[in-house]
Amino acid sequence: MNVDKRANTDRVVELDIMRFIAALSVVIYHWIGPEWGLGAYHITQLGFLGVELFFLISGFVILWTATNKSGYEFVASRISRLYPSFWICLALAIALTGWSSYTPQQILSNATMIPGQLGQPMVDEVYWTLLIEIKFYAVIFLLLVTKQIRHIERWLAGWLALSLLAAAFPGDTEWLNTLTFGGLSTFFVGGCFLYLIRSRGLTPWRGLALGVSLAIGVHFVITHIDGNVRQPVEHVAYVLTGVIVLQYLVFLLVALRMTNLPKSKLWTTLGAMTYPIYLLHYQAAGKFRDLFFADMPAGPQLAATLFVTMATALILALTIERRGCIAVNRWLLALGRKLRLVSSNYVLPSKEKTPVT
Repeated sequence: MNVDKRANTDRVVELDIMRFIAALSVVIYHWIGPEWGLGAYHITQLGFLGVELFFLISGFVILWTATNKSGYEFVASRISRLYPSFWICLALAIALTGWSSYTPQQILSNATMIPGQLGQPMVDEVYWTLLIEIKFYAVIFLLLVTKQIRHIERWLAGWLALSLLAAAFPGDTEWLNTLTFGGLSTFFVGGCFLYLIRSRGLTPWRGLALGVSLAIGVHFVITHIDGNVRQPVEHVAYVLTGVIVLQYLVFLLVALRMTNLPKSKLWTTLGAMTYPIYLLHYQAAGKFRDLFFADMPAGPQLAATLFVTMATALILALTIERRGCIAVNRWLLALGRKLRLVSSNYVLPSKEKTPVT
């Protein structure tokens, strides 16, 4: 891939902020219900769109991460990024629920991130997004090992065409639904094109592809209102469309380097907290709230739960995310060199320069 070297050395702090906003959106979606008042609820119930933003960011970041990597290096980077924090948050969720509530088979299968494929239920229902991410990683891995990553735009065009077919004929063919992740592939494709726009420049084709991705994304969100918007209000489809368009537009400005936020440890810390927040907020935080804050009024209860969740996420960000993940990555790469899966000239990373999901 011929890419702008700046795309591989500059940390895009806007992505850290966008990821944190996406995480908070999902938190308020799950935490604030109609008991808080319908006015507030009609806004917070739109927070599910944080997941679509996560997938859009993932398309950008994972293609960036895959640049100039072998298949093994890519897998090592993904394992080291996903699993350390996940295992800790999984253990917390299980401990707070009660170890006796789960069988050893369920615990072990959940530790793989693909319990459903192993015939076991998920410990935390928000883990479904991790399976979607792993499927996307598999697509990029296949392109790497077959040396097709150099033709990434052709493959993205094909995937976008399949996404368009899936939107036009929903539920008609199981294989099409599988290949497009149930319609969510359009967000990954959009993120990939945003990375290409940032690294290679905006062309009419890339702009058109991004527009098609946006249109399919809007269609997907609108056709899934019943499953996500729990109390639809008048003109909700227009509101959802506006939010998705805003996500793409802001991201495009970032891709075109039209934003210039100053680098700050605050942004990078918020970015590092995002993954732990997402992993903790539903099952683990919910059980902690029920155990220790059940008698509090709604407002203080939410504030206390949020504080504990953020504090735990911060600890994980400063330890596991910033140090532990890098240590695991270095160990896997060193192992790869011994097994001759990585070039002996490969330089072990001293720090992560790209914001990752």
